[in-house]
Amino acid sequence: MEIEGMAGAIGVSTNSLLLAQYINELSAFCTSVVAYTANGTVFHGRNIDFLFESTMRNITYQAEFMQNG
Repeated sequence: MEIEGMAGAIGVSTNSLLLAQYINELSAFCTSVVAYTANGTVFHGRNIDFLFESTMRNITYQAEFMQNG
């Protein structure tokens, strides 16, 4: 559902974004942290440890997705 929402928000197909995600996962070796608060808010943080960080830094999009407000 996250990929579908992101794909719709940026106007690309879900399959294209899923493929890009798989390529990223197989090549980047990023680490991430997922945590949640007592009220159920989920936080996901990911570092950028790419070999071509200067290029990725220019095309990385930071977003906050919300549902129902």
